[in-house]
Amino acid sequence: MKRLALPVCTAVVIAAGAAAPVYGAEQGWYVGTGVGYSKGDITDEAINKTVGSLAPGATVTSIEKNDDSVMYRLFLGYSFTSFLALEAHALRLGDFGYRAKTTAGTLDAELDMWGGSLDLLGIIPFGDSWRVFGRVGAVALKSTVNYEGLGDDEATKWGWKAGAGIGYEFESGVAFRGEYEYYSVDTVIGEKVNTHVLSGSVLYRFK
Repeated sequence: MKRLALPVCTAVVIAAGAAAPVYGAEQGWYVGTGVGYSKGDITDEAINKTVGSLAPGATVTSIEKNDDSVMYRLFLGYSFTSFLALEAHALRLGDFGYRAKTTAGTLDAELDMWGGSLDLLGIIPFGDSWRVFGRVGAVALKSTVNYEGLGDDEATKWGWKAGAGIGYEFESGVAFRGEYEYYSVDTVIGEKVNTHVLSGSVLYRFK
């Protein structure tokens, strides 16, 4: 599924952008906020590498993961036409953790990810109110990991995102969205933490 996310969403953006000169009429700024469920994939390979670096010679015997979290964001957007928009996001992607039991003891780790993204949206209007959209974007995230009893480490890394969703816009300028997004970003633990997000957002379009 994740292999298809970027090309499919890119195709939506390109197709909508190509149609914009013919049909687009809507322009202007909007602001919004959103919250959602995020699921981060900290791989067993990444955990084994971490244990190997912190406790050379130790073997992992079991792993318990806490890979569910809450994602929230604020965003500012500009619609060039009814079919093409650009958005800047400030976001908290999630707080994920794990407990690895090893032959040398137990390692508890918490990974927190904050940052921002710049997204290009391709939008297909249906009637006056409904919108279907796809997005692709560049992401910069600061990831901080805390190893209980061993201290913290942090790093800022780049990655990409893709997503798609559906929205409903009222004449007042208020709109609601529901969408799925996929984030692929390097982190301080030395591995990508690929994250899936289901979210809802509300925005206000300045008229």
